Amino acid sequence: MTNLKTAWTGARDRLKAAGVDSPVIDARLLLEAATGASRTDIVTDPYRVLTPEQVALLDSYVERRCRREPVSKIIGRPGIDRVGEAVFHGGRDQRVRQIRIDDRFRQLQLEAATGADAHAARQGAAAGLG
Repeated sequence: MTNLKTAWTGARDRLKAAGVDSPVIDARLLLEAATGASRTDIVTDPYRVLTPEQVALLDSYVERRCRREPVSKIIGRPGIDRVGEAVFHGGRDQRVRQIRIDDRFRQLQLEAATGADAHAARQGAAAGLG
């Protein structure tokens, strides 16, 4: 019987073997979409058994991702797949949106930095290195 934990680790391993850049996050997103489970469900109820239909759907999602199809297209949810990486489908202002997301990500990194790290981070950002 396949449960949330084994499905997640199996999907992660397949994506990693295929050379996908972020196999852990992608596996989780695909598992959530295929099963209707939330991130909390995966953590608090990892041994929840999946139906054969859920397993088959996850397998098809993972296969598509191994062929480098974007996660947002697979699960039908355009938007942000990962922190700092936006997926927009067309439009003239696509680059502007990406820059705004990148700038917000840098700002969050600066806010998270403390002590000497914060000073170095501010200097790097001011110099355009962040």
